[in-house]
Amino acid sequence: MNIQFITGAMRSGKTDEFIKRLNKISIAKLEFLVVKFVVQAHHEKKTPFVSFLNSRRGATIACHCIDSLIQLKNLIELNPQAKIVGIDEVHMANPDEYLPIVEFVVKNDKISNFILSGLSLSYKGDTFLITDQLKSHADDVFTCKAICDQCKGKMTDYREEAIYNFLLDDQKYNGLADNQRTGDDEYVSLCRSCFLQAWRGKYGKNWSLYDM
Repeated sequence: MNIQFITGAMRSGKTDEFIKRLNKISIAKLEFLVVKFVVQAHHEKKTPFVSFLNSRRGATIACHCIDSLIQLKNLIELNPQAKIVGIDEVHMANPDEYLPIVEFVVKNDKISNFILSGLSLSYKGDTFLITDQLKSHADDVFTCKAICDQCKGKMTDYREEAIYNFLLDDQKYNGLADNQRTGDDEYVSLCRSCFLQAWRGKYGKNWSLYDM
């Protein structure tokens, strides 16, 4: 069994890479299942429901939107012919299920290939437990980087070095867990220099990641 994990910041091309790998499987005419973790509170439809996964460059693929491990297991049981499973937005899963999901993936002897994708860091700059675990167990880890939305690469000699996600209005998401604070328009991708400058400007020059 093979585990591939695609990670990185927002706007870094994770979804494009995820869909590209699945399209290669489609060309080979192999059966596969695609699921995406969502926060039920953000959707009118009750999970699981069928939708489309879209990248910013226009790539698209059909997927099942889920919000729990049991829904993932049920979909796999309902699609026994699919020996390849793609799971997007793994960090959006219930944090209480992070380790059970990792264990389900790592110890699964019925699926030949898992392709997973998720954010590397929260808006605070710390890691998601599920990301750390999947990085450790994956046979292939592919890290995507973005161009900084603030300096446009000037601070990094125009290299794609933006690995941080900065939440512009954190008050909007009061009461929600870190992994549930979603919304493309509320985030920017920043390089390390701009991320530290933004946080220190917001919380003071003595701000520390571990104070959050």
